[in-house]
Amino acid sequence: MNGQFQDREQIDTAIANSKKVIEEARRRNIEVIHVRMVLEPAYRVLGEGKYGLRKMVRDYGSFLGEQTEFFPGFEPLDGEYTISERTGGSSAFAATTLDSYLRNNRIFDIYVMGFALRQCVESTVRNAHDLGYHQRHLRCVGGLHQGAADLVPERHRTLLRKCYHDAAIPDASVSRCDA
Repeated sequence: MNGQFQDREQIDTAIANSKKVIEEARRRNIEVIHVRMVLEPAYRVLGEGKYGLRKMVRDYGSFLGEQTEFFPGFEPLDGEYTISERTGGSSAFAATTLDSYLRNNRIFDIYVMGFALRQCVESTVRNAHDLGYHQRHLRCVGGLHQGAADLVPERHRTLLRKCYHDAAIPDASVSRCDA
Protein backbone atom coordinates (compact mmCIF):
# COMPACT_ATOMS: atom_id res chain seq x y z
CA MET A 1 0.00 0.00 0.00
CA ASN A 2 3.03 2.26 0.31
CA GLY A 3 2.69 3.11 -3.36
CA GLN A 4 -0.84 4.39 -2.78
CA PHE A 5 0.30 7.23 -0.51
CA GLN A 6 0.32 10.42 -2.55
CA ASP A 7 2.15 12.85 -0.25
CA ARG A 8 5.68 11.49 -0.67
CA GLU A 9 7.28 14.24 1.41
CA GLN A 10 5.01 13.39 4.33
CA ILE A 11 5.72 9.67 3.94
CA ASP A 12 9.48 10.21 3.68
CA THR A 13 9.41 12.37 6.84
CA ALA A 14 7.35 9.73 8.63
CA ILE A 15 9.75 6.97 7.63
CA ALA A 16 12.77 8.97 8.83
CA ASN A 17 11.06 9.87 12.12
CA SER A 18 9.90 6.31 12.70
CA LYS A 19 13.45 5.05 12.29
CA LYS A 20 14.60 7.58 14.90
CA VAL A 21 11.91 6.46 17.33
CA ILE A 22 12.92 2.80 16.97
CA GLU A 23 16.60 3.68 17.38
CA GLU A 24 15.79 5.68 20.52
CA ALA A 25 13.69 2.86 21.96
CA ARG A 26 16.53 0.42 21.40
CA ARG A 27 19.03 2.86 22.92
CA ARG A 28 16.84 3.07 26.04
CA ASN A 29 16.45 -0.73 26.14
CA ILE A 30 12.72 -0.51 25.48
CA GLU A 31 11.59 -3.73 23.87
CA VAL A 32 10.63 -3.31 20.22
CA ILE A 33 7.97 -5.73 18.96
CA HIS A 34 7.25 -5.97 15.23
CA VAL A 35 3.85 -6.93 13.85
CA ARG A 36 3.30 -7.46 10.15
CA MET A 37 0.52 -8.90 8.06
CA VAL A 38 1.24 -11.87 5.81
CA LEU A 39 -1.60 -13.30 3.73
CA GLU A 40 -1.96 -16.09 1.20
CA PRO A 41 -2.68 -15.21 -2.46
CA ALA A 42 -6.33 -16.33 -2.47
CA TYR A 43 -7.10 -14.11 0.56
CA ARG A 44 -9.44 -16.80 1.90
CA VAL A 45 -9.10 -15.47 5.45
CA LEU A 46 -10.69 -12.18 4.33
CA GLY A 47 -13.89 -13.84 3.16
CA GLU A 48 -15.95 -11.83 0.70
CA GLY A 49 -14.29 -8.56 1.74
CA LYS A 50 -16.85 -6.21 0.20
CA TYR A 51 -15.78 -3.11 2.16
CA GLY A 52 -12.95 -1.48 4.06
CA LEU A 53 -9.54 -2.99 4.62
CA ARG A 54 -10.62 -6.49 3.60
CA LYS A 55 -11.67 -5.21 0.17
CA MET A 56 -8.77 -2.78 -0.27
CA VAL A 57 -6.16 -5.43 0.55
CA ARG A 58 -7.53 -7.67 -2.19
CA ASP A 59 -7.93 -4.80 -4.69
CA TYR A 60 -4.30 -3.73 -4.28
CA GLY A 61 -2.88 -7.25 -3.96
CA SER A 62 -1.39 -6.32 -0.60
CA PHE A 63 0.53 -8.33 1.99
CA LEU A 64 1.90 -10.91 -0.44
CA GLY A 65 5.46 -11.89 -1.36
CA GLU A 66 7.97 -9.04 -1.14
CA GLN A 67 5.32 -6.75 0.35
CA THR A 68 5.47 -8.78 3.55
CA GLU A 69 9.15 -8.05 4.03
CA PHE A 70 10.05 -5.33 6.49
CA PHE A 71 10.63 -1.93 4.94
CA PRO A 72 14.38 -1.15 4.70
CA GLY A 73 15.61 0.19 8.02
CA PHE A 74 12.75 -1.41 9.98
CA GLU A 75 14.03 -4.97 10.04
CA PRO A 76 13.90 -6.62 13.48
CA LEU A 77 17.19 -7.10 15.26
CA ASP A 78 18.13 -10.53 16.57
CA GLY A 79 16.01 -11.26 19.62
CA GLU A 80 13.22 -8.77 18.85
CA TYR A 81 9.82 -10.45 18.95
CA THR A 82 8.15 -10.56 15.53
CA ILE A 83 4.55 -11.46 14.79
CA SER A 84 3.67 -12.55 11.26
CA GLU A 85 0.56 -14.67 11.74
CA ARG A 86 -1.99 -11.88 11.24
CA THR A 87 -5.30 -13.02 9.83
CA GLY A 88 -6.51 -9.86 8.15
CA GLY A 89 -7.82 -8.10 11.24
CA SER A 90 -6.95 -4.44 11.70
CA SER A 91 -5.65 -4.70 15.25
CA ALA A 92 -2.19 -6.07 15.98
CA PHE A 93 -3.92 -8.05 18.75
CA ALA A 94 -6.47 -9.71 16.42
CA ALA A 95 -5.73 -13.44 16.17
CA THR A 96 -2.05 -13.00 17.08
CA THR A 97 0.18 -13.89 20.02
CA LEU A 98 0.72 -10.23 20.96
CA ASP A 99 -1.54 -10.23 24.04
CA SER A 100 -0.13 -13.46 25.47
CA TYR A 101 3.44 -12.35 24.77
CA LEU A 102 2.93 -9.02 26.55
CA ARG A 103 1.14 -10.57 29.54
CA ASN A 104 3.59 -13.47 29.90
CA ASN A 105 6.47 -11.00 29.91
CA ARG A 106 4.67 -8.59 32.28
CA ILE A 107 4.61 -5.76 29.76
CA PHE A 108 1.59 -3.54 30.41
CA ASP A 109 2.83 -0.11 29.33
CA ILE A 110 3.11 0.00 25.55
CA TYR A 111 3.77 2.51 22.78
CA VAL A 112 1.92 2.05 19.49
CA MET A 113 3.37 3.32 16.23
CA GLY A 114 2.33 2.67 12.66
CA PHE A 115 1.35 4.18 9.33
CA ALA A 116 -2.29 3.23 8.77
CA LEU A 117 -3.73 5.38 11.56
CA ARG A 118 -7.35 5.14 10.53
CA GLN A 119 -7.22 1.36 10.36
CA CYS A 120 -4.45 -0.60 12.04
CA VAL A 121 -3.13 1.93 14.56
CA GLU A 122 -6.53 3.05 15.80
CA SER A 123 -7.80 -0.54 15.99
CA THR A 124 -4.69 -1.60 17.92
CA VAL A 125 -4.98 1.33 20.35
CA ARG A 126 -8.66 0.59 21.00
CA ASN A 127 -7.98 -3.12 21.43
CA ALA A 128 -5.07 -2.44 23.80
CA HIS A 129 -7.32 -0.22 25.90
CA ASP A 130 -10.04 -2.87 26.04
CA LEU A 131 -7.46 -5.45 27.12
CA GLY A 132 -6.27 -3.23 29.98
CA TYR A 133 -2.95 -2.02 28.62
CA HIS A 134 -1.56 1.43 29.32
CA GLN A 135 -0.89 2.37 25.75
CA ARG A 136 0.56 5.47 24.24
CA HIS A 137 0.25 6.37 20.60
CA LEU A 138 3.33 8.09 19.24
CA ARG A 139 1.75 11.05 17.52
CA CYS A 140 3.26 13.05 14.73
CA VAL A 141 5.73 10.51 13.49
CA GLY A 142 6.13 12.64 10.40
CA GLY A 143 2.76 14.33 10.48
CA LEU A 144 0.72 11.26 9.65
CA HIS A 145 -1.64 12.16 12.45
CA GLN A 146 -4.41 12.86 9.96
CA GLY A 147 -4.16 9.48 8.27
CA ALA A 148 -6.72 9.25 5.51
CA ALA A 149 -7.96 12.39 3.83
CA ASP A 150 -11.40 12.11 5.39
CA LEU A 151 -10.13 11.85 8.97
CA VAL A 152 -11.12 14.97 10.85
CA PRO A 153 -8.07 16.22 12.82
CA GLU A 154 -10.24 17.14 15.83
CA ARG A 155 -11.62 13.59 15.97
CA HIS A 156 -8.08 12.25 16.02
CA ARG A 157 -7.03 14.64 18.80
CA THR A 158 -10.09 13.69 20.86
CA LEU A 159 -9.52 9.97 20.35
CA LEU A 160 -5.87 10.03 21.31
CA ARG A 161 -5.77 12.76 23.95
CA LYS A 162 -9.01 12.22 25.82
CA CYS A 163 -9.79 8.55 25.32
CA TYR A 164 -6.23 7.23 25.28
CA HIS A 165 -2.88 8.74 26.15
CA ASP A 166 -1.25 10.60 23.29
CA ALA A 167 2.48 10.52 23.93
CA ALA A 168 5.01 12.95 22.61
CA ILE A 169 7.89 11.70 20.53
CA PRO A 170 10.60 10.75 23.03
CA ASP A 171 13.46 12.39 21.14
CA ALA A 172 13.61 16.08 20.29
CA SER A 173 15.50 15.33 17.06
CA VAL A 174 12.32 13.93 15.53
CA SER A 175 10.26 16.35 13.45
CA ARG A 176 6.97 17.25 15.09
CA CYS A 177 3.68 18.38 13.68
CA ASP A 178 0.92 20.62 14.98
CA ALA A 179 -1.50 18.40 16.83
